[in-house]
Amino acid sequence: MPSVFIITEDLPVRRVEGAQQGNPEGSEELRMDREEIRQVVKGLIAKVTDLPTDKIADNASFRDDLELDSLALIEISVHVDHAYKLRLTEEEMSSLATVEDAVNMVIKKHTEQGSAAPSS
Repeated sequence: MPSVFIITEDLPVRRVEGAQQGNPEGSEELRMDREEIRQVVKGLIAKVTDLPTDKIADNASFRDDLELDSLALIEISVHVDHAYKLRLTEEEMSSLATVEDAVNMVIKKHTEQGSAAPSS
């Protein structure tokens, strides 16, 4: 059965497995809140940079704090884009300058698209 995505105000996005739209009763829920998205984004950054996630601050600037070059920034943007199926434009990718920018972009795009669970 297909996944249905429901946008809620208290949690940015909630995915309801096996439910039909408007009828989530009896379904298994997977919540994807801001903190979970942040941890996934940090994991993607760690994958590209080999930095431990606990060394990546929420407000870390990719260029200034993490000292990443242009290639690493592109890799991070592409990983975030693919993980959440965002279909980011080049302009949106280049606007990602901090961890929080990436988290906000995931939430913004999935609010527009109706989902926010990373793809497997």
